[in-house]
Amino acid sequence: TDRYEILQNDTLLNSSEALFKDKGMSVFKRKEIVTHGGARMRALYDFTNIGAKVDGQDLTFRLSVQNSFDGSLRASFQVGMVRLICTNGLAAPVNTLNLTRKHTSSLDVDFVGRALDSAVQSFHNAIPAFQRMSEMPVTMKDGSRILFNLADRKVMSERHAEAIEGIWKSPTFKEDSKRNLWN
Repeated sequence: TDRYEILQNDTLLNSSEALFKDKGMSVFKRKEIVTHGGARMRALYDFTNIGAKVDGQDLTFRLSVQNSFDGSLRASFQVGMVRLICTNGLAAPVNTLNLTRKHTSSLDVDFVGRALDSAVQSFHNAIPAFQRMSEMPVTMKDGSRILFNLADRKVMSERHAEAIEGIWKSPTFKEDSKRNLWN
C-alpha cells in the first residue's frame, strides 16, 4: 500500500544486535544470505551460550531475521535450533514463531524485545517435545514411511525425503544411528 516504507537491513540488524546485547545475548555468530538480486535478506544468528541437550546431542538457539525490499517478506524473527555435531538447522515445532511487523522506516524496539523474549521461550518450550520424540522407537520401515508421508503432505519435497532416507538407512554420525522419532 502507500503506507509501505522500506526498512533498511542494517537498521533491522543493528537494532536487533543492540537488543541481543541488552538482554545478555552477546555471544553469537551471524551469517547473512541475500537473494533475488538484493531484494531479500536473511540473517542467521546462532547463540552458542543458549542451548540444551536432547538424547545426548547439544542444540543451540538459532534466530533467523528476515527482511525484503520488494514486499515479498515481512521483517520477522523465526525460531530454530542447530544440532552442533553437524550444524544442521532444525525448525522448532511452533510453526517457527513468525513474529512479524509491517514495514516502516522506524523499528519498534519494544516489539522486537517482546519478539526476542518469545523466541527464546519457544526454544526452551520445544526441548521437552524433542526429548519425548527421542524416547519413541521407530523401525527402519516406519522411518521411511514417515518421511514420504511428510513429502506427500508437502511438508518437505520428495527429493529432500529421499536424501534424509539415505541418512536414515546409513547414518553419517553415530548420534543418528538410534532408531527413534527424534532421529
